[in-house]
Amino acid sequence: NFGSLVGTPTVQTDTSGSITVTCTGGTVGTSVRACSYIGNGNPATNKQMTSGANTLNFNVYSNAPGGTLYATRTNGTPPSQVYTVTAGTVTLNFPVFGRLFSGQTVASGTYTVNLATVANTVVPSSGVCPNGPNTPSINIAVQAVVGVACTLTANSINFGTVTNLASTLNNNTGSLVATCRVTRVWRPGRRPR
Repeated sequence: NFGSLVGTPTVQTDTSGSITVTCTGGTVGTSVRACSYIGNGNPATNKQMTSGANTLNFNVYSNAPGGTLYATRTNGTPPSQVYTVTAGTVTLNFPVFGRLFSGQTVASGTYTVNLATVANTVVPSSGVCPNGPNTPSINIAVQAVVGVACTLTANSINFGTVTNLASTLNNNTGSLVATCRVTRVWRPGRRPR
């Protein structure tokens, strides 16, 4: 979750989370390598969250924001962990880091996408992680909320000098101005929407 962002163009925003994999079964005492994948295709292709027809680009990494791109089911070297099979379950946590890229001018809204994740195991543990299975285990929900950036300015209102509270008060006016960055396109001859 990238949280709430105020105004555009966006600033670089990093976040982190984890994928929890629960492993059961196998021969007790056997050393196994678990591999984790997110999505399909080329990991270097930016992922996109959407809000209606609007998009917001980001990517996911396995070791640090902006570090090693998280492998997909078909490309890259996935992060892996070696564990020993027990009679019960073994829980593994794979860290995931996200980076929302700076300089994107987008409309305000809630941007979301679900990324398919899968886990695979290799025996023996010295084996190399193969391409991931085609059936995703879970979806990771990714979200960012982009709000409007506004500034508020006010002029002082001067009522003059009042010497007696029973006297007639002076009337005066001032102004209050809200300035918000608009992210919608305006074309001459058309009203902005």
